Amino acid sequence: MLAFLGAKAGGPAMLRRALWLVPPYVALHYVVARAGEVRLFLPLAPVLIPLSWWVLFPEARRREAESRGAAS
Repeated sequence: MLAFLGAKAGGPAMLRRALWLVPPYVALHYVVARAGEVRLFLPLAPVLIPLSWWVLFPEARRREAESRGAAS
């Protein structure tokens, strides 16, 4: 859920576009494979984890934006 909130909060465009692949990927694995196998969902980690961090650590983004503004 945090990844979807991160997409709404303005996460990077590439990750927001890749997030559209998550529901079909999960649905396909629930139909074809055994959903208890956590390893099947590991390829989603490069998309889900950064978008989740986008929500969990907003102060880091704010500090980075401030430092970029000061450097200009």
